[in-house]
Amino acid sequence: MSTDALAALRKHRHDVLNELQLIKGNLQLNRVDRAMRVVNRCAEWLASVSELQASVPEAWQPLVWTAVGCPHLRVRFVRDTRRSAASPEAFATSVVAVAAAALEWLETAASEQNMERVTVSVRVAATPRAGHQLCVGIPLRVYPALGPAAVEQFPAVKWEQVAEDPHAE
Repeated sequence: MSTDALAALRKHRHDVLNELQLIKGNLQLNRVDRAMRVVNRCAEWLASVSELQASVPEAWQPLVWTAVGCPHLRVRFVRDTRRSAASPEAFATSVVAVAAAALEWLETAASEQNMERVTVSVRVAATPRAGHQLCVGIPLRVYPALGPAAVEQFPAVKWEQVAEDPHAE
């Protein structure tokens, strides 16, 4: 297991233990409704990580390791087959690294702004350009909007900040 994976696992364990502490504290104070909110939030986060893990190709696994350390994010991986000229496996490691860094930034922003949940759809699409080079954009659909700072921080990302939750059932 890589050093990055071990660090992600350590952070994940820390975040889950924090959630369990919140549940325990709320139950001790007889705040069952608050404890249940934490249980539901944690279960939703863990389910979203499982779904992400099942949907990403091996080349994109670093995105999963990032998501396990982002309890405020609900991340989905979507392959845009209408526009894609290449498989997700063909993307450079640097593209995956940019997407992972953007998720880490979103997690920090969500935490600082006391947002309980931010939903993110990672759309993978590539289009051929002259000379058979791939022009790779990393479209991230984000709800709720976090402002222009994200655009300034990650110019390689095509941000789409939407008014409605794209993961709402």
